[in-house]
Amino acid sequence: MIRRLLPLLALGCLTGCPTGFRLVRVEGERPSVYAEMWDYAHNHASRIPAEAEIDPVCEARSRPLFHCDAQKDLCQTPFDARIPIDATGKPDAPAKSQAETACKRLTSLMSFVQLSDAQLKEHNIHMDGPISEIAYDGLTNGALRHPLLERHDDAGLLATVVAINRLADAPALLHDVFAPCPAPVQPSFAIHTGDAVDSGMFSELAQFYAAVSSLRLPFFNLVGNHDNLFFGTFPPDQMKGLNVVIPFVPIVDTDRFMRFHNPAAAQKDLTLPSFTNQEAHVPTSSGIAFAPIKKKDPPGREVFDRGSNYLGFDYACSPGDNGGLLCPDARGYYSFDLPLRRDAATQAITTTLRVVVLNTAEIVPENVAEGFDRLSRANMQPAQLRWLVHELDRPATGELVTLVLGHHNLEAFLHEEQGLTIASMLRTRPNVLGYLSGHLHRDAFRVHPRPKGRPLWELVAGSLLVYPQFARMFDILEDPEQNLYLRVASFRQQLGDDPDAIGPDAPRCRALGLRARLQRTGASLDADSDRRDDHDAIPNANALLRVYDKPK
Repeated sequence: MIRRLLPLLALGCLTGCPTGFRLVRVEGERPSVYAEMWDYAHNHASRIPAEAEIDPVCEARSRPLFHCDAQKDLCQTPFDARIPIDATGKPDAPAKSQAETACKRLTSLMSFVQLSDAQLKEHNIHMDGPISEIAYDGLTNGALRHPLLERHDDAGLLATVVAINRLADAPALLHDVFAPCPAPVQPSFAIHTGDAVDSGMFSELAQFYAAVSSLRLPFFNLVGNHDNLFFGTFPPDQMKGLNVVIPFVPIVDTDRFMRFHNPAAAQKDLTLPSFTNQEAHVPTSSGIAFAPIKKKDPPGREVFDRGSNYLGFDYACSPGDNGGLLCPDARGYYSFDLPLRRDAATQAITTTLRVVVLNTAEIVPENVAEGFDRLSRANMQPAQLRWLVHELDRPATGELVTLVLGHHNLEAFLHEEQGLTIASMLRTRPNVLGYLSGHLHRDAFRVHPRPKGRPLWELVAGSLLVYPQFARMFDILEDPEQNLYLRVASFRQQLGDDPDAIGPDAPRCRALGLRARLQRTGASLDADSDRRDDHDAIPNANALLRVYDKPK
């Protein structure tokens, strides 16, 4: 029925959007984000560690809940070689022993955290009209969220930030989770693979930034279709009702989305709303990329000599370019290098990891009819494809291996041949360790065979919004022969699992836990078609993959 309606609706939008698509603001309501939100996010994230030292329940619940501790075999064996199950329903003992012996030979070289599709929603902004329930994000049923999920979505993200900070502060927490295999080393950074916002309002982006700016790790972001389109599908300037007052201001385009990633710089831009006097995210602006320098910040962490003031987007700019504002060359795609291996004697870099970030939502539709035709699918300009080839082949210090990240999975491109072209670029270069994405709202693996050697693995992350709301920790490991492995381990926040047990000496821990419980309850009751139970999602979110064989 809906598909039969689309041509009529599209024709009606050629010269403007019909009343079936209006922006509606709840009169008298404040936006989801207001001035106190910044203090709320930072006070909770910064003070919960101190409360955890006093309250044992807060200490336990502020840790990330990994899924390896229930099914360790999923974090020890390749995705295509699971440990056999015996007649009792338990992992076959000889096979499990063999897998454990193999994984004990590995050494973790570096790790990072992936988040995806937070899609924070301005709960006072809605679509209004006859098909408003399904009229966005590729015409899915995600528009009608459970009220608890919509009202408290920021709490789940902030509780996840608290859990990630525990990883950064106390990596020893992972030893018991991954034993007898080696635990991942301390994470070097966190990255969000697109769709920070939902309807495309600045209040949503401010809410997202308030939460992630509490991270104690360098943090990077990607552009998703919800970040530059109205409800992930339609061009904002074509929608009626967008002439609402600050802070109900639409993001409109990729450039404005990127510029707001530095609140201090946004203050200088009169086209952007102002919520705070916060500076750029300090761990990210302090830098992790490029040539090493001597200082350590925090103690024990090596810092690198160039940081980002725009959560990665200004890596496309020259240092000091444009007076601290985002330069015109920034297009939403960028790369940075990290040392992966060093010579034991000289500490010279022998292997470099290049992280290549794509903007798979580069070309936006010009009108609503085109939005209906595209249905939020991926697209890239030819210039970005040429840039990708350059980054894949650009020399690095020592041996080069690469990870590529984009918001859309490779099957989600508007033009199938473009997705196939990108897959071919990555598949024909054996030093590309994998392609990481989001968009689907459910964890998945896809293998792209290579003519010889290890296949290219495409790893799709689920959504922080959609149940079971997993985040993922990746680490790169090596064996004694210097072959490389990519391990992915899912985790989630558990602060909301039993907040009533948190005592009065941990008020912020308890308060955030109560809201995180409401958010997770709403997600569990939500009617989203991408919703999965834990036991269905875990096998598609955890694996140890051999991804690169050392050249002989």
